[in-house]
Amino acid sequence: MTAGDLRSLPQRGKLSGVRVLWYGKWYPVDGNYAYLRQITRRQADLGHKVAVTYHGRDDLNAEVRDDRIDYLPLPAVHPGPTWAVASLATYRTMERYVRSFHPNVVHASLRVGTFDMRLASLCVRLDVSLVVIFHVSFARSMSVATAASAATYGLYRQVLSSAGAVVALGPEQRRWLMKFGGVDEKRIHEIPNGVNYIRFCPGHSEWRERIKESLVIGYVGRLAPEKNLEALCRGFLQARLDDARLVLVGAGPSAARLRKKFGSQQSVSFHEPMADRNEIADLLRGLDVFVLPSHIEGMSLSLLEAMASGVVPVATDVGEHHSLVEGCGVLLKPSLVSEGVRRALVELSSHPDRRKTLAVAARNRARNCGWGRRASEIMDLYRQIT
Repeated sequence: MTAGDLRSLPQRGKLSGVRVLWYGKWYPVDGNYAYLRQITRRQADLGHKVAVTYHGRDDLNAEVRDDRIDYLPLPAVHPGPTWAVASLATYRTMERYVRSFHPNVVHASLRVGTFDMRLASLCVRLDVSLVVIFHVSFARSMSVATAASAATYGLYRQVLSSAGAVVALGPEQRRWLMKFGGVDEKRIHEIPNGVNYIRFCPGHSEWRERIKESLVIGYVGRLAPEKNLEALCRGFLQARLDDARLVLVGAGPSAARLRKKFGSQQSVSFHEPMADRNEIADLLRGLDVFVLPSHIEGMSLSLLEAMASGVVPVATDVGEHHSLVEGCGVLLKPSLVSEGVRRALVELSSHPDRRKTLAVAARNRARNCGWGRRASEIMDLYRQIT
């Protein structure tokens, strides 16, 4: 659907349920995009009318769009493939969308963008309820990386304070929203990320059939400095495991450096990102251990998908990963990641029964995090504030 088609929306017949207008990312394909895509589809499943506004072309990711959802591009200037700068026409276009669509709620899935502040003022002016989820990473302890995030939360105080409700991924982000974002605790609602535990499930892996080693450790995601992947590679090599392989899947600013430093190691493999979600699911089923060594996170969708696939999670104790991994995996101290990875892999490789027990526990925990459940919790939140 195009912007011009919006004029016909009120004449489509009486619609049951809630009308939700989303503002978020529809490119590139990352965690923020996946969250928006999954929640909007589940809201449509529940019978609600959903529209998504985003910066970019009309045909962005057209192959995965849902016919029940309206996708509405906003004008923007694009200085790079992943950056969008709101133009002078953005405010007027968004105002027209809101007036035409008549939403009960505007839900902003925010990373950091130039239109965010103006969206909040628009919702106040048009008297539309605003819900915000803030996809800016955080950690349990302060560091250089977390100091930058804390400053970003402070920068967004105005947006966060104007929202009728703010979604937190868990108790740690709740504390961050209160301390750095200035959000009243009563307006914070904890709704963690979800996972498609039907697609991501234990079972046969065609990808694993091509791997000769008996123990496979993996990472899937952006190859970026904040992911701390050099520490993962060092810890894996220091473990000196027999018949083991480390697989890193993804792309990003750290890719060239990582390949140059570790690409010559026979036990370390690099793979380009996989666009097909079924292909990713097949790979995750083939892992024994999934490691996420990040300096800073929110609640990693890749980690949840690995857990749903029956893979043992090993992750730094940042973001909301404490409550996610504790009891079904291994938590690493952010200050001792290489050594923590080494110890965890030595322990897990030496005790296959322990790996099986943790894998089952991880799968069971992920099954409680279905996207359908998360969508229902968000709809309940809408009804509380509208």
